[in-house]
Amino acid sequence: MTEPVVISVEGTQKLPGEEKQVVTIVTDGTMERRGDTVFLSYKESEMTGMEGTTTTFEVERDRVALTRTGAIESRMIFEKGKKNVSLYDMGFGALTIGVQARRLSSSLGPDGGRLEISYGIEIEDMVKGLNSFVIDVRKRNENSVKN
Repeated sequence: MTEPVVISVEGTQKLPGEEKQVVTIVTDGTMERRGDTVFLSYKESEMTGMEGTTTTFEVERDRVALTRTGAIESRMIFEKGKKNVSLYDMGFGALTIGVQARRLSSSLGPDGGRLEISYGIEIEDMVKGLNSFVIDVRKRNENSVKN
């Protein structure tokens, strides 16, 4: 069953020689459990630079898949200690992205919880830095506000 939720995403990007960049969004989304897999989904906004894109995290015990569809098309697979390479299509061109999870942690339950992903990223086979997501999920109620 798909549940309406409030999703808070803190995305951090640290590129070599540059200041750490942090983007935080709070938005309405959905959470669905199918067997042992949890699906978190939300629509990106202009603030993230990915307006017109739907982001879905498919959370399994030792693996998380991040899929973006719409204006941006990509699918990144995070597995601790394993490098996964995929195509990141921005509509006007595509890049090869390699990700290697350093930390995967999920405490998602029926009422929400937290998902943490920390990973190294390569773009076109060049090391670009360290990124992370900290995602907090809670059931939506009448007091929830979309930002």
